[in-house]
Amino acid sequence: MKISMIITAAGMSTRQGENKLLIRSCNETIIEKTINNFLNNNLDIFVIVGHQKELIVPIIVDRFRNNIQIIENIDYKSGIASSLKAGIGAAGEDYGYYGFCNGDKPFIKVKTVEIILKYLTENKPLILTPIYQEQSGHPIFFSKDFIKDFDKISGDTGGRQVIKNYPNAVTYLPINDEGIILDMDKYLEKNGEM
Repeated sequence: MKISMIITAAGMSTRQGENKLLIRSCNETIIEKTINNFLNNNLDIFVIVGHQKELIVPIIVDRFRNNIQIIENIDYKSGIASSLKAGIGAAGEDYGYYGFCNGDKPFIKVKTVEIILKYLTENKPLILTPIYQEQSGHPIFFSKDFIKDFDKISGDTGGRQVIKNYPNAVTYLPINDEGIILDMDKYLEKNGEM
């Protein structure tokens, strides 16, 4: 079963003030850390760029050139929905599942990705959302049955709107990893750096 992973890296980091994907930690940027967490898992990875693509693309091409596909979202200012659509459009319709993760999720453990993918392939839920302490996190996976529903979303509405429309199709998988809910905004706020 083919699985795609769409990583959104096109946003303008309006809450942060600077491009949080380019913040460096332990000799790599946040976007590099996020992408790296999904490598070596038989995933086709699509990274969606837009805002400051001229800064992001050289970094990720240099490190991941043969392991990812970079897709430009020219409509990135309209919100995350446009990035999800760009990713789905680039991936095409040959996948059993489409996974989504924001580019500012560097704290997800590699082991967590492995656990989620194992559950996905063994149990084949329609929609799989990991949860940590009753909070939904990333990555979220949608069966190909729901891809047409993404045509109807817009603005800063992401996959959550599709989930809202099909509550009975969702499987919530408890994960002991705070990284699935921690993005850079939350991390910096938590550590008094905002």
